[in-house]
Amino acid sequence: MIISESECDGRCHLALYGQLSGGGSELSLREAVREYLGKGCVRFVIDLRGLESMDSAGLGELTACHWRIRRTGGTMDLLAGSPSLVLDILMKLGLDRVLSIVEGVPPGGATEYGSEG
Repeated sequence: MIISESECDGRCHLALYGQLSGGGSELSLREAVREYLGKGCVRFVIDLRGLESMDSAGLGELTACHWRIRRTGGTMDLLAGSPSLVLDILMKLGLDRVLSIVEGVPPGGATEYGSEG
């Protein structure tokens, strides 16, 4: 998995590409979130639109990141394409009731989340 990292207007934007799965890619996400938390960032956008697949380890790490960020008083929004396999998985598992999921380009435009489309 590749993670593209940027900061914009106090938000830490992590765009994920490839597969979020066990075997190391979930650890990359964990370390990126820890690094930004260590820098004092508490507002995260995790862009899932570039993911091709995600397994249970990836789902577990997304959920763990959510709780890790919340414990610091922060927020985490997931940016998901619509339609997408990843969005379907999150919704079928009911994680849309726990995690903040924004479909497609969020209201206010893509720049609100530090991403271009």
